[in-house]
Amino acid sequence: MGGPKGAGALLLRGPAPARVLPIFEGGGQEQGRRGGTPPLPAIAGLAAALGAALEQPRDLAPLRNSIEQAATAAGAKIFGADVPRLNNTVSLALPGRRAQAQLMRLDLDATTPCDPRVRQVLLDVLDHENGNPHSTTHEAGMRAADRVAHARNQVASLIGADAKEIIFTSGATEANNLAIKGAVRHLAAQGSPRKRVITVATEHKCVLESVRDLAQEGFEPVVLPVDANGLLDPSVLQEALKVPTALVSIMAANNETGVLQDMPVLSALVNEAGALLHSDLAQAAGKIPVDVRAWGLALASVSSHKLYGPKGAGALFVRRRPRVRLVPLFSGGGQERGVRSGTVPGFLVAAFGEACQIVKQEMDAGFEHLSMLQRVFLNKLNAVLPGCEVNAVAAPRLPGIFNLRLPVGVSALDVVAVMPDLAVSLGSACSSAELAPSYVLEAMGLRREEAGRSLRLSPGRFTSAAEAERAAENLAQAVLRVRSVTLWQDGKPMPQMTFVEQDGTEHKVDAPVGLSVLEIAHKHGIDLEGACEGSLACATCHVIVDPTWAPKLAAPTDDEEDMLDLAFGLEKTSRLGCQIVMTDALDGLVVRLPSKA
Repeated sequence: MGGPKGAGALLLRGPAPARVLPIFEGGGQEQGRRGGTPPLPAIAGLAAALGAALEQPRDLAPLRNSIEQAATAAGAKIFGADVPRLNNTVSLALPGRRAQAQLMRLDLDATTPCDPRVRQVLLDVLDHENGNPHSTTHEAGMRAADRVAHARNQVASLIGADAKEIIFTSGATEANNLAIKGAVRHLAAQGSPRKRVITVATEHKCVLESVRDLAQEGFEPVVLPVDANGLLDPSVLQEALKVPTALVSIMAANNETGVLQDMPVLSALVNEAGALLHSDLAQAAGKIPVDVRAWGLALASVSSHKLYGPKGAGALFVRRRPRVRLVPLFSGGGQERGVRSGTVPGFLVAAFGEACQIVKQEMDAGFEHLSMLQRVFLNKLNAVLPGCEVNAVAAPRLPGIFNLRLPVGVSALDVVAVMPDLAVSLGSACSSAELAPSYVLEAMGLRREEAGRSLRLSPGRFTSAAEAERAAENLAQAVLRVRSVTLWQDGKPMPQMTFVEQDGTEHKVDAPVGLSVLEIAHKHGIDLEGACEGSLACATCHVIVDPTWAPKLAAPTDDEEDMLDLAFGLEKTSRLGCQIVMTDALDGLVVRLPSKA
């Protein structure tokens, strides 16, 4: 219909739409039914093509007016409302958004902007060589096929592979799913007794979910722990490999901390055990030298939009000698070596290939640039905001990713909320929308409170030293702003709540007006409703059962006295309950936690 390759849509209509199981696991970005970062340019093109296809000679003014009225009521600004306009077009600016030019991005680990050189290749192919690369009976198809072949060589060269070992996918999420599920399913179909599938607790969600998903097919998922620096102990892997194992998946560089695993050492153990080794190279490729042969990899995944290419393209390395075979995730024409079906979007993979070539040529300079930016940022931050720490600081790490722990008593979520001009993230892009502390940091042994005050920062190719310094200043100002709101109200300090465990350990926390008692506890990692491992309270003692107190404890307080009064509701918990002790007037209270026994 005139739209670009690489985009399509599935309509689920009705008040109770049909439930659809995802083909592959990941962050569930598409309403939980499809994982992977959406390719925005291709989707925008699809939307435009749909609009053109649906154009009818009918009066759309009433519909346009209704849309504009609803948008205005929501605070949006309508452009061109006072001039003649097309009835099928509405231009508006949503409220709460700053102009993109004002935004400093330090979240480039989530996605990178398309390099202008890459963008030019994308547009050239889209405009002049956009034939079907699988239809080679004419010149347009042959030119498109040549472009795809060239891109395949460029991707292969980046990771030390052969072009025949590269399978193009929609991104790393699909590549990871295809590698893990495709490989073990093929082994099972061949009668292999190997049922164990191993990965690491700090992997990307699409890897963790893929491995866990295989339990439904009779495989044994094993998720290995990491140490305090996020590193997998080779002895832990060696012990797990004593059980016949089909596949092991270990990412080379972590997407939240930048921690680099010792791939040569780990791969030697996996290969000695006769298992296949897969690695998610989404963060490592283009930032450090990668050699799939030296690392002993059987399978490896690469993402375009992590290295200044477009979204919607990725690649899977599949070793040819000794050959690794895969069962496809979905059926079709098998355009990619018989294991991945669908028309390859030539303009996306051509741009992906160009991005791979650029990062390979500029890798050393890029490494030095990112290292410099990290030094500048941290030096400035330590000068204006003492008390910050880098998580996994003792581990070997990529220079372009560092996970920063803010001073005690400051929530990272609160800081992000008051810092609209600086883009940082709480964790993986697939998980940060959940507003929960990072599971990666918790797997490294950080307490929930420590993980809750951690931010992931990742500058990039186009970030300047001046921007890095300014970002550090903005972050420091945001932390001070949050502290002022949290600790003071109307010029006087907020009351305190002190949680005392049976062994006498005290946890003093500030209790600002406007939060509920439960929010105050949760804000400081104290679980009063139900329990998770490592919390101060246990489920049997702290499930609030009294129907009259439960809603009160969950409601925001209007003043200090109200907050202190509602806190006595903690005595209305099941079993022993908490003992509440008032301190001087309204200065605070003490909550004595019952025994966990």
